[in-house]
Amino acid sequence: MSTLFSTHQSTDAKSPSAIARIIRRICLLREQENATAAKQVEETELLSALRDYRLEFGADALPDTELREMYKAAACRVTEAVITAELLIPQLVGSLAASGPGRSRPLASAATEAPAPLSGATPPAAGSPAIADLLDAMLAAERTARRPLASAHR
Repeated sequence: MSTLFSTHQSTDAKSPSAIARIIRRICLLREQENATAAKQVEETELLSALRDYRLEFGADALPDTELREMYKAAACRVTEAVITAELLIPQLVGSLAASGPGRSRPLASAATEAPAPLSGATPPAAGSPAIADLLDAMLAAERTARRPLASAHR
């Protein structure tokens, strides 16, 4: 699995929130039309987490009806996040292009350039768009561009 996903996993794999994160990852992979990877995560990580959870809290813990609700909620969240990212990324890129040091470059070329990764951030796995990382990098770059110089306050 990519480092992007492994860094966001809970240290307590036996919690409902850890199971919900795995389900969201499965839904994201499905949204990205990567059914093979989604099925692999479902058959390995999710089943293992469910088994561990049910061993600790009883066989009736997290019944299938609750899991279906978790899948439904996660699928909605993923779809909304992807749509929001598709709407915001071009605006953020345009905003960065207008306020950044290369203001003279055309917006079309700025939209095709990838933002610089945050320091210490690990690159996403090939073929796995890291929307959250992209947004974080864009926001960080925008904050840096807007930060006044220390000499301007003296």
